[in-house]
Amino acid sequence: MCRDIGQYKKEHSMQVVQTGRYDDILNKRSSQAAEMGMDEEFMRTIMVAVHEESVRQQVEIVNN
Repeated sequence: MCRDIGQYKKEHSMQVVQTGRYDDILNKRSSQAAEMGMDEEFMRTIMVAVHEESVRQQVEIVNN
């Protein structure tokens, strides 16, 4: 999925990282985790790791 997103962004001349959107998603998912009794910081750590790998793959697509 990350590669498909990277291809879409490349074809539409979009930035790989959209900071505002990323912040919104990170905050929303962390809040949802807390509402479900999960540790908010744990969810934040998971989301950051997933995002970093997604960005790495998208940059690879956009730069080729």
